[in-house]
Order: sequence, then C-alpha cells, then structure tokens
Amino acid sequence: MPDRDIIVIGGSAGAIAPLRQILGRLPPDLPAAICIVLHMPANGIGILSTVAGAAGRLPVRQAESGMVIENSQVYLAGPDRHLLVLDGHLMLDRGPCENLVRPAIDPLFRSAERHYGPRVIGVVLSERLSDGAAGLQAIKRCGGITLVQDPADAISSKCRAGRCKQPRSISALQAPGLATPCSIWSGSGRSRFHRARTRLPSHSVKIRI
Repeated sequence: MPDRDIIVIGGSAGAIAPLRQILGRLPPDLPAAICIVLHMPANGIGILSTVAGAAGRLPVRQAESGMVIENSQVYLAGPDRHLLVLDGHLMLDRGPCENLVRPAIDPLFRSAERHYGPRVIGVVLSERLSDGAAGLQAIKRCGGITLVQDPADAISSKCRAGRCKQPRSISALQAPGLATPCSIWSGSGRSRFHRARTRLPSHSVKIRI
C-alpha cells in the first residue's frame, strides 16, 4: 500500500470552517505535506493569515515556485496563480483561468496525480462551478484517495443544490486504506465518513462536517 504523503485540498466560499476542523486536528509531525487552493480574487489579501489561524500546530507558507515540498507543512496558493506540485517541489503558473478562476483546484489535483499517483489524498470543500471534479476523477483513476464535503453542510450554493457531482453517501465508516495520514480524519469531532456509491471507487469517501 503506498504512503499517502501528499494531501491536496480545494475549496471556495465557506471552505474555511471545514478547513479549520480538518487542520486543527492534525499532529505537528504529520507524515504528509498539504497543498491548498482557495478561490480568491486576483488582489485577494488576508487569506494566508486566515488559513494560518486555522492550521493549529502546522506551519502555513504561501507557495512559491521552486519551494521544496516537506512533510508537516501547509502550502497555500496565492492570488492569480495556479499552484502545481511537481516531483518534490512547487510551481506557480499564470496559465489560463480554469472553471472561470485562477487559482483553480483542478490544475493542483491533476499535477498531484501526475507526479505522485496513488500517494495523493484529494479533498474538495464547499466547491463552486464544479472546480475540482475532474481533478478528483484523475486522482481516483490512479488509485489515490478522494474526499468531498457533504453537500448538506457546504455553504456554496452549488454544493447545496447538489450540482458538485458528489456521490450520495451510504454508511458512516473510517475510510479504508488511508494508511498513516488517515490520522487526519480520525479522532473525535463532528466529521463523519461515508463510502461513496457507484462510479466512484472504494477509495472515495465523503466528509460530513
């Protein structure tokens, strides 16, 4: 079973609250790196301090091209640049907007799948415009773990309306095969896990915050 040492998280409106719950429960010696894309305007400010305040004991750094990826670190995409993970380092890209936004979730997820394969855990929180759906499919195809926020808990109107192409949940359980970084999702709190229905492999689960 591969180590799950690359965690990629994407979200838009309302993602900070579930992000706080997730990051706040992580140990300071987490054996994985976390890369985050949040939809923001090109002149967006204050996101770094907001995420840092939510990250608990993990240090949060704004991503820069060439930055070496290290475990127990949180890397946050800055405004107006896509964040990509390459083999051991980060890259910022001013390519075209995807799903009408830059930074977008899909470029991060695709790059993680391409360079880290089954080592990736992909998480979508409160998404809009279906950004992240194609990236999650790529991660699933290569054997990675995929998680989505329960639409009933998402603040984004499109998630609440069920247009995020997220699977229905069946039963609550601990996600199988998450290996060591599964400690991210374990422990007490309000988060619950659900096996996904068909069209998503057994690796896929849903988070209920």
